Amino acid sequence: MAALKSPISVALHLITLVFVLYHTITWFNLTPKILVLYRGEDRIPQGLVAATFYAGWVVVSIIVTLLVLGV
Repeated sequence: MAALKSPISVALHLITLVFVLYHTITWFNLTPKILVLYRGEDRIPQGLVAATFYAGWVVVSIIVTLLVLGV
């Protein structure tokens, strides 16, 4: 566990976090362009599809945070 507290390890984990967040954001913005959803004859707006993904991301993040904190 001491190796995880070293400055190099912390820096690498922060860099990894930045890349993971970047990938997630670009993926959530790309998916509505590929996944075309319809409600009857009307196409669901791309912004609404992306917003649904972001809302799910927030909900899952809150649940994981609560589990980690033991609340």
